Amino acid sequence: MNAVTIALKKLSMKHTLISIGLLLTVAACSSDDDSDSLAAGIDTSTDTVAFSVAADSAQEIPATGSAASGFGTLMLDETTGVLTGSVATTGITTIAAHIHEGFAGTNGGIIIELDVDGATITVPDNTILTADQQASMQTGGYYLNIHSDANPAGEIRAQLAPAGISVVLAALDGSSEVPAVTTSASGTAYLTVNETTGASVINVITTGLISPVAAHIHGAFAGNNGGILQGLEQNANVVGNFSSSADAVLSPADVASFQSGGTYINVHTDENPAGELRGQVLPAGVTLLRATLSGEQEVPTVSTLASGNAVLTLNENESTVTAFVNVEGAPTSNAGHIHEAAVGVNGPVIIGLTQSADDLGIYSVLAETVTEAQIATLRESGLYFNVHTPENPTGEIRGQIQP
Repeated sequence: MNAVTIALKKLSMKHTLISIGLLLTVAACSSDDDSDSLAAGIDTSTDTVAFSVAADSAQEIPATGSAASGFGTLMLDETTGVLTGSVATTGITTIAAHIHEGFAGTNGGIIIELDVDGATITVPDNTILTADQQASMQTGGYYLNIHSDANPAGEIRAQLAPAGISVVLAALDGSSEVPAVTTSASGTAYLTVNETTGASVINVITTGLISPVAAHIHGAFAGNNGGILQGLEQNANVVGNFSSSADAVLSPADVASFQSGGTYINVHTDENPAGELRGQVLPAGVTLLRATLSGEQEVPTVSTLASGNAVLTLNENESTVTAFVNVEGAPTSNAGHIHEAAVGVNGPVIIGLTQSADDLGIYSVLAETVTEAQIATLRESGLYFNVHTPENPTGEIRGQIQP
């Protein structure tokens, strides 16, 4: 071995030892940094945000009536901006698919063209969103649109919203007004609500109204009227459409009301200034059940001119029920309950109703806790409303609660 080779080997060993020392130092510093970050509550891992996709025709503007659907998940890496994911479709021959800019209830331009392979739609490799695009997507301001030959503008659509951003569609009609209004008009309200900050984007589209003048989001459960929480602005070009202001925010109390099903959209007209179209806002896990009360449903049957309509809000997220019963033609009514029994059978009281001091024809119960078994019975039409009078103490009118 010559002198040059020996010198090179010594130099190589020296560099190796220096490198090992540097690596150990870096590792120690990294460990200290991680400890400091964890102590400070900083997450050093890669952050990803999931967007569940549930595409249907009701979300299209206008709705297409298609029975097609699409389901999948998109993932956004907040560190790199990389977007990935796929959607599987049924009942549609897709010719194109895109991610568009626009909140629920509005149409917007294309942001990303997606790959289509038969029934599978995929985000192209190396799709990277800018910081502004990430921010828009995380506020619920993007949607996925799937096009077909039959509906080239879009057959099914899915609003993209991460956890904490709630997107709800509410059907508007006259029958939901209190009291009910006879009208051929109809509409849909589209709400996007940040459940942490209260930031809200509301778009209302109606058809058939003769003279719409105003629209609001109100605070009250189905079957009851409540005060205005937020006013909506009328579209100057399409007077039947309304939307929230750019900086609209719901208070924490209003967000809680929204989450429990305690808000509704009301559209007012010259013909019906108190409201011609109304739609209850029902987030996931909250549903409405209804009942029509009459003497014929009592066991045994009662001959009476009294009648009633009732709406029950089932909040499965909180295992509670809220109900309002509006009675007519029974001036002496003095009690109301929810009973457990099938049609044609009498059963025990499970929930008592409170009679309004201002209107003796209104009975209600607010956020009453129910068991899982009672929820199951309710969904199987095993509960009924019963309103009592001195003339018929066991019940003057009754109505089975129907999903």
